[in-house]
Amino acid sequence: MNNNINHMKKLILVFLLLHLSTHSQENDKYYFRMHYLDVSGNVGAFIKANKEYFKLLAKEDVKNEKWAGWSMLRSIREPSKFIFVHHFNSSKQLENVYSNGGLFSRETAKKLGLTNPDWSKWSWKVFKPYEIWERNGFVVDDEPSKFFILNHFKFKNKKKFIENNRLWGKMVVKPQLKDRDGFSWGCATILSYGEWDNGSWKSYNGMSWDGFGSLSEIIDGWSYNENETIDDSAKYWKAFSDAIKKNDLGDIMIAKQSEIYEHIDSTWMN
Repeated sequence: MNNNINHMKKLILVFLLLHLSTHSQENDKYYFRMHYLDVSGNVGAFIKANKEYFKLLAKEDVKNEKWAGWSMLRSIREPSKFIFVHHFNSSKQLENVYSNGGLFSRETAKKLGLTNPDWSKWSWKVFKPYEIWERNGFVVDDEPSKFFILNHFKFKNKKKFIENNRLWGKMVVKPQLKDRDGFSWGCATILSYGEWDNGSWKSYNGMSWDGFGSLSEIIDGWSYNENETIDDSAKYWKAFSDAIKKNDLGDIMIAKQSEIYEHIDSTWMN
């Protein structure tokens, strides 16, 4: 217990200094850091370098238990913008990355026989500060999701936000896994910073993501259907809606923002 307290104290100190997606149980601690880049120049070469160089280094660091994984997402709305997600199985793993670094090292690249990419082909700028999130629930299919809708929220009651989202995963997403390849869901709450104004959050402090097997599945789901009928999804939604009313979990989130990202690559994809 004392060790865990010390780890959290160190982690909080890191957050102050900085100004601040795996199969486990909901109650296991799991964190991820989101790194936002806007790339200019040869974007194709940038993607190729990440798939053929940085991914291999990331997989080696997973093997050495430096972190839990790496994934690369690309915005559909703004194709020059990318999110890199760094996954951690524990606060200690996350703390070690900040304290000791060592990810994507040249020594590892040399050991693997990798050729350093031609950095002159592209440049980037960070368009949003690092964010550190704690995953609070997830449901996944055996097939990796190829596209994600990322949803951001503001909430005041963390416990109710998590309970509401876990019910969604349990009652709406999980029953459909067997019929929908690449279907997934997860939710998380932010740890890296908090900014209040007159009792309300100025920035988003909650997030969920919905994974799909194809972009067309998202488009079809959002499209207006003149002859729409009651299907299984609607029945699951009705059951979920009744459950959140019964458990006083409705109207707890505001300021939702959604955006579609393509899952370009990750350490758990071939």
